[in-house]
Amino acid sequence: MADFFSGDLSKLTVQDFDDFLAIKQPEHLRPTESPRIDFKEPLPTDIGDAIAAMSNGNGGLVFVGVKSDKKKQNIPVGLVGVTLGTDARAQITDRILATVNPRPHFDIGFALLPGTNKHVAVIRVYEGSYPPYEYKQGSTVRTPMRIQDTNRQATVRELEELFKKRTAFGKSGSEVIRNLATADDLFCTYDNPSGEVRENDYTRIVAAPRVELRLRLDSRFERSFEKTVASSSPWDRQFSRNRRTGLYYQIERRSSGAHRIHRIWRVWANGALGFVGNLTRRGHPGEAVGDLAADLLFFCRVARQFFAAQGFWGTVVLEHELSCAGVNFLPLFPPPDGSGDYDRWDGINFPNSRHPYLQSRSICIEEVDQTGLEKPETLVAETLLYQLRQTWGAQINYDKLAEAVAALASNARDPNWGKSF
Repeated sequence: MADFFSGDLSKLTVQDFDDFLAIKQPEHLRPTESPRIDFKEPLPTDIGDAIAAMSNGNGGLVFVGVKSDKKKQNIPVGLVGVTLGTDARAQITDRILATVNPRPHFDIGFALLPGTNKHVAVIRVYEGSYPPYEYKQGSTVRTPMRIQDTNRQATVRELEELFKKRTAFGKSGSEVIRNLATADDLFCTYDNPSGEVRENDYTRIVAAPRVELRLRLDSRFERSFEKTVASSSPWDRQFSRNRRTGLYYQIERRSSGAHRIHRIWRVWANGALGFVGNLTRRGHPGEAVGDLAADLLFFCRVARQFFAAQGFWGTVVLEHELSCAGVNFLPLFPPPDGSGDYDRWDGINFPNSRHPYLQSRSICIEEVDQTGLEKPETLVAETLLYQLRQTWGAQINYDKLAEAVAALASNARDPNWGKSF
């Protein structure tokens, strides 16, 4: 099925629209109008109002030529199409750009209904990086916000938040991370006779929304957060201890012995999410690349569920830090069931020793939307490619690495995967 939120819209078919809208499926399986989905039967003269509203929010999809049942939570009931002439894209684009300021960022896709001259269309609206977006037509001037399945004039408070959002989008990714997440105090330790000692070899991941959230870190929230982690990360179903402050809540999994484990998940009151895990040997004479990939895959899964639960669908800045001065890496990935001996993957090679000119600590920062968190395989493969080259000078066939990550992601969707870890 075509991915309307992030895929290529240039080659859509009527079947793609049918599949996404589940027109032939029972009504309870069809998407309803929401903050990110809107249905228009004809092309309205005020289409710019919907585009501005979604630009002021977290983006979304506006379907044109789709009939919806207003009595049943605005569910789609048919593809009726609209007559748009010979240059349909230009017609819609001109109507939007003539009424929305500043210029919004959007894509348009079409499909021609068989045996007619009518099209169904989708306008994919991106979260605006320079809000507030204003709709103006004739004497009508307003700043719309998408509230549930309607567009409403922004309040003074919402306008203030939009200007704050504009400032936030002007910051670099590293600034967003530093402002929202005090990640420097998020680290692993291990026990020795002199007390707890900080680990030097670890992987740390932080995701910070560009728009600060305001979370109430009460006991109900804490239990919900624990369930989100346990359901999304099969390696973190049980926790040894927790810690709460006025700024954050964190849960930890610890075990000692030859293959000690220390893994921490943290959520900050402003909406940032963090994870850190020590690089253990787990029965191998080195760290398996597949374990690094799994940690990032699981983090994205937790982040996706966490942000959705907060009603946040915007972009986040994701920082991946790898510190590995004392660790050798192996081209191994967990087997399909997540237990037993690891499988070796060709196309991933490491030198016998790390060259002195290479840095032992590397940071990779990416801007990620919610679709990227939902389908993070490319993000994970590209991040590992960069990090392993930076820290170890690895020779990597990207296609082979991407294949290994995709297989791992597919297998790890099984709820029973990795239970023996």
